[in-house]
Amino acid sequence: MEIDKKTKLKGDKKTIDFIEEKKKQMKKSQYREKFDSLAAEISLNIMNTAVNYGQKLYEKSGWGSMVFYNKMASGAYDINVYPQKLTDRDQNRSGVPVSQEPIAFSKIMIATSVLAGKLPDATVYADDKVYGKAIYELWKRNWAMTGGNGANTLILTYQNLFTYGWAAWRVYPRRVQVKRNGVDKILFDDVYREPLECTRTWLGIGFNNGDYWSQTEVYYEKDMPKEEFYEMYPEATKGRNKKKLQYVAVSEEAKDENSEKAHTSVTLGYYENVIMNRYVVVCGKMVIYDGELPNDGSHGSVVVARCFQKNLNDPYGVGLYEMMRGNTAIYTYINSLNAQQVEAEIFPLLFGAQVQNGTATYKRGPNVINPKHPGSDIDVIKTSGNVEAGIAFAGLQKQNIEDNTGINNIVAGAGAANTLGSTVIMKEAAYNRLTPPKNSMVMGLEMDAHIANTWIRQTYSADKVFMLDSDDQLAEFTKQNPDYFVESQDVLDDYGIPVKVAVTASRNLRLNFDFTQEGEVMENVDTRQISAKGLFDEMRDTGHLSDYIDFVIDPDSMLMPSLEIQKQTYMALFPVITNQITLIFSMRNQDPEAAASQLMALEKLLDIQNGDIYDYVSKADYDAIIAKQPSEVQQQMQQEQMQRDAQATAMQSMAGGSGGGGGTPMGQQMAGDGTDPMQPQNPNEVPRPQSPLGSAVDASVGRAAANQ
Repeated sequence: MEIDKKTKLKGDKKTIDFIEEKKKQMKKSQYREKFDSLAAEISLNIMNTAVNYGQKLYEKSGWGSMVFYNKMASGAYDINVYPQKLTDRDQNRSGVPVSQEPIAFSKIMIATSVLAGKLPDATVYADDKVYGKAIYELWKRNWAMTGGNGANTLILTYQNLFTYGWAAWRVYPRRVQVKRNGVDKILFDDVYREPLECTRTWLGIGFNNGDYWSQTEVYYEKDMPKEEFYEMYPEATKGRNKKKLQYVAVSEEAKDENSEKAHTSVTLGYYENVIMNRYVVVCGKMVIYDGELPNDGSHGSVVVARCFQKNLNDPYGVGLYEMMRGNTAIYTYINSLNAQQVEAEIFPLLFGAQVQNGTATYKRGPNVINPKHPGSDIDVIKTSGNVEAGIAFAGLQKQNIEDNTGINNIVAGAGAANTLGSTVIMKEAAYNRLTPPKNSMVMGLEMDAHIANTWIRQTYSADKVFMLDSDDQLAEFTKQNPDYFVESQDVLDDYGIPVKVAVTASRNLRLNFDFTQEGEVMENVDTRQISAKGLFDEMRDTGHLSDYIDFVIDPDSMLMPSLEIQKQTYMALFPVITNQITLIFSMRNQDPEAAASQLMALEKLLDIQNGDIYDYVSKADYDAIIAKQPSEVQQQMQQEQMQRDAQATAMQSMAGGSGGGGGTPMGQQMAGDGTDPMQPQNPNEVPRPQSPLGSAVDASVGRAAANQ
């Protein structure tokens, strides 16, 4: 036993040394040091709401000039100018307020609100349709469910992505429960998502942008209050573990954020490496876990995305802030300089001393008194500063920011082109500038989906087990957790006497689909309720589990489109859609092939517009038209119409005598090509939208409007 304890202590020391060395290597990388410097600058300048008086936020030091006046023998003055290093030249105590406009922050928020406007959607491919449909519905559910933190993770990840140039989040199963009336009330027990703090997350030193499998090593830290930590790990308060946490339980980064954390918190360090299949959790010198990845699919929990990349070996990327910080600094400097420049020119001349004393040096700046030589007069005050030119130049910096980032007024919704179509085209062009970060997020979300899928298979297919003391507690547990399917069984002692109650709980799911024994998915059925374990048992028993599954994320599913553009586009398309539906159903019995062709054309149109054909045509009718089957209802209606026409013809013949004046009604007459005269005979007869919007759309997207 003593030998085992020594072996464990030796293994713990080896693990701690490994983690410390890994963190040191990651921190001392040239790319990480550059990023840490950038992150420090971002924290000071991205959203600075303070107003500085006479102090600019940039250009803290620089070179200036010192002027010396030397009186010559002739009585004239000789002027010598010498360079001078001004270490704090902006500390001139001017009363002119100076602030920094948060241009970078506003651009980042615009890009975030556009690309993270909605939750992601995906197409799921699997060997079995039932399994693919079930996993798709469960994946969508754990993104949108209350408490799952999905929308919040997406927004904060996109914000970090554009701010720092990269972002990370983790996907893992989490249970949150509280004691209520002596039993556990489950607040959350599902797949959880959580954005990671970039300044407390370090990426592997073997990273290469061109090698996907080099990007699987990560170390990150999270702080936890001491009370929660000791409650979760009671062994940490005993023996050697207590000594291991006494001085090193909080990392230096945590102390830099808040010095009080040295007394109130502990720092948990997490290391994971997918290729090595290793997962380590440490706190100070205490090893909590060191072993294989807990995910059965051998996935890690951390997903990383990058904005733009400028170096194959730089894992941290380039964000919008880094792209625009130079232009932002110039813009801020010019705006502050305009006001200071005027004051610097006028103030010294108006309030200058009437006698010259001291070294006769000249320093230009607000509130600095320039010497006025005896006998000289001030006739004209001429300032060399061109404020309007400065404002115009500052405006150019804003334009350069838009050109560099693609985040312009049209994307922000603050501007538009001449027509709706040109506005849409320009907005689409601006979106294309954001394609690299959007595609990087798509790759991350696909990995997120695979991680979530493996956790779903692990956690949903197994019951949660709770031990209760009595039937009263069982009744209370069932009452406190109405969203769970609860089963119980008595636990007997050696004499067969019940001593406890074992409870198994599985979350109830509400599904809007069902499937047959043959594996056909039935959509639009009444909502059914089934336990999570029951769903997987049902799929397993009917042979619908699949080992292969893949997720293809739709990158446009997260875009937040303009509601006004959606409304006007629908108004323009609605007459076309209704006319097409009328044409399809009128041709269904007379020309089934043409009806099927027209239905496929309508489906293609709706796909382009992100519409659904089943919103306009029922699935039963869709399948029948594609299969070129006639409509029994239409046949019955035609027969009834023919009977009415025949009766009308007979009545006309009787009223008009036996003369040859009888003819077929207009409803029975056919055009020369055999088509119904009530239907459009050529494309020019298909009604077109008559609103000005239709013309605007046609002109903007380049379609000829000659047919109108």
